[in-house]
Amino acid sequence: MESGTNGSNFNLIGWRSSNVTSSIKRVFRPLRFDREGNGCIFIGSVEDAIEFVADSWPVRAGEAYENALQACIDGINDRISPNAVRQILYSSATAAGLHVSE
Repeated sequence: MESGTNGSNFNLIGWRSSNVTSSIKRVFRPLRFDREGNGCIFIGSVEDAIEFVADSWPVRAGEAYENALQACIDGINDRISPNAVRQILYSSATAAGLHVSE
């Protein structure tokens, strides 16, 4: 378990098997992330978002990262809507200096 700088705890281990079945997809209007020299990636669901934040976020520290990660966790656990995850992911990515467009 990782502990964020604000004292919150993030537990991503086993999220794929314990919280999500293959038939459930929490979708939202896709966001486009430009990858420097590697094309782009479209994120259009909470499941895609948590995978992106966990595996591809450039700096795994700081308020923007923690906000994006917490939003994904809350979305996977149905505590916030997919559109709320999208909003937070967009604002967090912008704050972190990532190239994201709607």
